[in-house]
Amino acid sequence: MNEFPFLTQTFARIGFGLAAMAALLWLLWDGATGELQAEPLVAFLVACAIWITAEFKHSEEVIYRASTPNDVRVAKWLIMYHAFQLRIMLNEHSFRQALAYHYHTEFSAFSDDIDKKTVKLQNRRLRGMFDDFGYRLKKFVELMGTNMYAEGEGNSIRLYVRPPRYSFGDWTENQLNEAKELDESANLAWDALNNLVKLIHEEVPEAFDEEVSVYWRYWKSEYGSIRNSVYEA
Repeated sequence: MNEFPFLTQTFARIGFGLAAMAALLWLLWDGATGELQAEPLVAFLVACAIWITAEFKHSEEVIYRASTPNDVRVAKWLIMYHAFQLRIMLNEHSFRQALAYHYHTEFSAFSDDIDKKTVKLQNRRLRGMFDDFGYRLKKFVELMGTNMYAEGEGNSIRLYVRPPRYSFGDWTENQLNEAKELDESANLAWDALNNLVKLIHEEVPEAFDEEVSVYWRYWKSEYGSIRNSVYEA
């Protein structure tokens, strides 16, 4: 792997500049010694155009170190959630099945922090998508509080649209509608997150300078080993 990934671009830009200056010297020399010829003028104009284009090009050097430390930190959280916890809850889970309670604990707290603006992105291109995701996540978490019931103790607490104590018989139409409403709200939040993470890949590449680890920011297992328990949805 190249330890100096921007040297090629930098040398190219320097070369374009030197070429433009060489063409200018040719043009001035030709004008000073006799009648001005078309060739040095064309060479100078072409060299200047290439040089200016290279200078105004959105430089990789600027892109690579444009993000604030805050944006890198929040981007890592979003990439982590997108790859694991929110992928399970919003994209892979059906709300006709039970869900571990710590998903609600985690994302209720995360949604609150977004709503209070203690978690935000400073990048202007990301703000709109982040706000949309925050709104969709808040609506989804509120719907979980309305449509779901908690049963169990400790790490075994689960959320149900139809609690086990009412599990006899078929699902009622109301229960089916509540589960469907949760699935639809989850899909909207997932789509918003998916679009946001796609843009993060372009706007905050620094988030990938180090390995993105998976952990729970808010929920802590009473048994200590949260890594061994997170895989149970």
